Amino acid sequence: MRSLLLVPALLLLAACGDSGDDTPAPTSAPNPTGAATTTEDAGTDGAQDDFGRMMEEGAREQVQERPGDAAQLASDMEDAVGGTLAGSTLTPELAQQFANVTCLSVDVEEGPGAVDAVKATTAGDFGLEDSQASELVDLAVAYRCPELASK
Repeated sequence: MRSLLLVPALLLLAACGDSGDDTPAPTSAPNPTGAATTTEDAGTDGAQDDFGRMMEEGAREQVQERPGDAAQLASDMEDAVGGTLAGSTLTPELAQQFANVTCLSVDVEEGPGAVDAVKATTAGDFGLEDSQASELVDLAVAYRCPELASK
């Protein structure tokens, strides 16, 4: 179940990148045949766009509530991965989004070892070393959902 939730959310998170970027991130692959997009495709794209906007708006609001803490989280995460995450600069908003998705993933993961499972998934999804993914997840959990740290 974790892969069903974590992978699309993390890919969306990485695609959103820095919300200050003027170029919108694509939400679907280009149509290779040049044929018109169907109404069904447009509905899916719209839902993905809405979800992405909701994630960004929620993160912005949360950062406004704790600006210093969010800036420190972004700095700590940047240090953990040695710069960027999936090619995106770790802004406070992106760090907040990552923490939100990480905590949701830990929460829905079954049984003991949930944090470790999310660490392993994060390493694989982002192509990180295990130690980098572990530090990212630990930072996110400590910041956003410390009550789940022992799960």
